[in-house]
Parts: sequence; C-alpha cells; structure tokens
Amino acid sequence: MNRLKTIVLIIGLLLSLSNVRTQNIDTMYVYPNPTADQLNVHIKVSFGRYNLDLYDIVGRNLFSPINDSIIWPGKHEFNYDISFLKTGLYLLRLESNTGESMVVKVIKKTPVAVAELIQPKTFIYPNPARHIIHVPDGQKALRVFDTSGKQVLFISQPTSIVDISGLENGLYLVELVGKSTERTLLQIEK
Repeated sequence: MNRLKTIVLIIGLLLSLSNVRTQNIDTMYVYPNPTADQLNVHIKVSFGRYNLDLYDIVGRNLFSPINDSIIWPGKHEFNYDISFLKTGLYLLRLESNTGESMVVKVIKKTPVAVAELIQPKTFIYPNPARHIIHVPDGQKALRVFDTSGKQVLFISQPTSIVDISGLENGLYLVELVGKSTERTLLQIEK
C-alpha cells in the first residue's frame, strides 16, 4: 500500500511539473521607433538558444542577426544598421528554442535634415493648414513630400494661393524653387 502511494505521488509530481512553463523571453523593445537607420534592440531573457528575425509586412525574412545563438540570462542590447531597408512597417521576432516568441513592430522612416528647416526665409501660411496655403509670388515650382520622402504634389509656376485639399492630415516637407531652393515643414490638419 505504501509503495502504491509513493508511485501515485511521483506520477502526480511529474504531471504537475510538466504543466510548469518557464518563461524564456521576459521583455523585448526597440528604440527609437520610428527609426531612420539605426535599430537598437533591448531584450531580457533566460539562458537558451534564440533566433532574431526581421520580416517585412508580407512575411518575407529580410534580416536574421541572431540565428540559433546561445544567449546568457539577463538584459542585452543589440544595435543594427537598417539603412538598407525602405521606408515602411516591419516585424521583429525573437524566438527561443522552446518555441516561445515575441514580436514587435518596427517603423522605418526617411530622415529629414533639420538644418534645412531652420529659419526659412520664405514663409508659407497658415501653418498648420487645412485646405489652402499662401506662398510668395514669383516661384518657379512647388513640391510637397510626405514623411517617407515621396513627392505627393508638384505645381509648376504656382500662384500665391495653393490648394492642398487633396492631401491627408500629416506632416509634409514643402520645397519652393525660386531664385534659390527653400524647404519648410508644413502640418496639415483637417
């Protein structure tokens, strides 16, 4: 009878231990996010083998900086150059050898040079704008770029009042070409 109780106790203990799940991945985050060219990945993990993969939005694996590598327990920071990526949304996945995984979104953006935007000599108003903007007379061209760097509006020989009602809410870079080329940030609010 004692032997039967011991066997039942051992079987119960083994069953309860099989239901215990160890957490290998504690935290993972990236910064800055959105980012331009440098991706800093911060993780806190337990000892084990890990994979770190970057996927595009359709699921293609673009970059695998950690591939079946042993990582010691604790906090770790990794820095990666992602200047080769286009502007867009990406998914960064950390997976342990036990199958546990964590995914974070990474937003890649095109940097805007701040030096080009300081103290413009040409004023565009109102800023923020809703439907129209006023620009100085005598401009040869007006170009508007979204935050990804894509040209969304081009007007040759613009008048002093420019219709921007076709643009979505957001932040834009406006380039005026006159005697010289000047750039200024424009916020559109509707």
